[in-house]
Amino acid sequence: MKKTSNDQAKMTPKITPNQKVRLVAIDAAHSGQRIDNFLLRELKDAPRSYIYRILRKGEVRINKKRAKPLQKLNDGDIVRIPPVFLPEKKHIAEVPVSLLQTRH
Repeated sequence: MKKTSNDQAKMTPKITPNQKVRLVAIDAAHSGQRIDNFLLRELKDAPRSYIYRILRKGEVRINKKRAKPLQKLNDGDIVRIPPVFLPEKKHIAEVPVSLLQTRH
């Protein structure tokens, strides 16, 4: 049985790009913060494992150099944040109250 392109589309998860490459200038408020914690705050929907993966792969850069997870940010640093591709969140429907009341 051949799979049609419509079947292929149903099987593959939809991935939405969060943004393009961003360059963020660090100000005094974020000076001294570790890069991993900074990225967790900047990329709210990204799991921690994804943050550490992009750090290990060298996709995150501070002043055009590879960033290490424990590296601290300084005032005036430029952080390169790569595009983030995350699976689309599935909407979970709420259970109707009437259904909850019928089951004991």
